[in-house]
Amino acid sequence: MDDPKNIDDVLKEIAEELSDVLVEFQPGGQFGPIQDSKEYERLIESLPQPERDLKRELTNFARLLDYFNRAHLKKPHGIADAMFAAAELPIPERTQRIREINQTLMKQLAHGSQSAEFRM
Repeated sequence: MDDPKNIDDVLKEIAEELSDVLVEFQPGGQFGPIQDSKEYERLIESLPQPERDLKRELTNFARLLDYFNRAHLKKPHGIADAMFAAAELPIPERTQRIREINQTLMKQLAHGSQSAEFRM
């Protein structure tokens, strides 16, 4: 009969495995961010057209959300629900729906830029 492992040994093994997984999400890792715009474009261009269009819209969405967060702007109500609903659609319809969501975000930006804080 095998001896049960010491809880500290088990925790150490889990921590090591988790560390190995997280490295893959760091820059340079398999799932890490792409810092080089040429590499990003090369990867996007290697996709079939419907997936390429979807990835571009998803990238635009991520950039818009990043801007909203950095600028401390309020996002339109229901954006998360709209994205969850779009995820259920086939790729062409999903792409169109995400494009509409992005347009809603851009309209919110235009509306926000009309506030006194941004006027000259």
